[in-house]
Amino acid sequence: MSRIYLIIIGFLFFSNQSKSQFTVIINAQKVPAVQQGDTLFVAGNFNGWNPSKTMLTKTKNAWTVTLENIPSDLQFKFTKGGWSRVEVDAGGNQIENRFFNIQSDTVLNLTIARFSNPNKPIPKKHTKSSQVRVMDT
Repeated sequence: MSRIYLIIIGFLFFSNQSKSQFTVIINAQKVPAVQQGDTLFVAGNFNGWNPSKTMLTKTKNAWTVTLENIPSDLQFKFTKGGWSRVEVDAGGNQIENRFFNIQSDTVLNLTIARFSNPNKPIPKKHTKSSQVRVMDT
């Protein structure tokens, strides 16, 4: 009979562990130039992917936010308050969600390459080589 109790207790312990919630501190240490009045946010699976709900605070060395009760499969992106101003790679291309498998309270020190800007399109690079010539009809 005691073996059954041990199995039940073990099951309850491990099933409870898999649903653990953690505290995560996100520090965006390297951020592209931010205009005065701009605010940074983080949108992810912890806040319904709302791009303007979870605001970061500017400190001396970083933009930071503390997230409570975070699931172990944390996913997010940085925004400037909307999906038209989401983080992108250095070339201006969309990036995948940031994903972290959180197993305990964690501090993430991250870099943001750049933000998309619908008002300022990224110039296209010329592919013309010096070997190409225009021929007249």
